[in-house]
Amino acid sequence: MQRRDLDAWATALGVGDDDAAFVQLVRVEHAVQEERENYSAVCDRLRGLDVRGLAALVVDRLDFVQEGLFWVKRDFLLHERGL
Repeated sequence: MQRRDLDAWATALGVGDDDAAFVQLVRVEHAVQEERENYSAVCDRLRGLDVRGLAALVVDRLDFVQEGLFWVKRDFLLHERGL
């Protein structure tokens, strides 16, 4: 990821440096994980293939979000190290 992309992430997170952006990303990641667990529990309680499938789709999308956050955090760490 290029520096301007990381700058855009930092701005969107409301911070001004890589370390603060990483901390904010960890907070966002924890919030996404909490929501994923909530939706997973809802999915387990739902009856009916159609509605359960839609809830499972939400869980899958939140997994995708978590994966994306992992890569952004990685890029901030690599940038901070000068790689």
